[in-house]
Amino acid sequence: RTRGIIVDPVDPTHKTWFAGSVSGGIWKTTNAGLNWSNQTASLPNLATTVLAQASSNPDIIYCGTGEGFSNADAVNGAGIFKSVDHGNTWAQLTSTTSYEFRNINRIIIDPGNADILLACTNQGTVKRSTDGGTTWSSGIFLNTIFNKIQDLKADPTNFSIQYCTVNGDGVY
Repeated sequence: RTRGIIVDPVDPTHKTWFAGSVSGGIWKTTNAGLNWSNQTASLPNLATTVLAQASSNPDIIYCGTGEGFSNADAVNGAGIFKSVDHGNTWAQLTSTTSYEFRNINRIIIDPGNADILLACTNQGTVKRSTDGGTTWSSGIFLNTIFNKIQDLKADPTNFSIQYCTVNGDGVY
């Protein structure tokens, strides 16, 4: 299953893509899918569920792991990984190795600042980092019935306005 995809905005031909596979890691093509190369063969967890590239600095890409969509064959994750060299190498954000970050369903990045990002989890929280993932808020949104937060979007004209969908509960 492919849960995340990025069409690289740096490539004017739009033939460079990154794809996140649930049990196969991150793959890259530079010829619109004819050939692929594995970018994450050495990662400790390959359960890629979301990819997010910073529009203010396309060299920064975040990868959320853990398939939190209640399917019977779901693969648990190991937090968030980050690349600062356009997807060539990846490092696990040590701040995301706890149970709370086991299943990352979506990541959004402030279009004006690559260090400001939000992540929604299967454990019912939306977390915020203002330092590129080094530290996280205790939860800017907590669903008290602990339903999965499965999607997260920002208003395209104002990143300070965000929306999340909570499984079985609605839109916040």
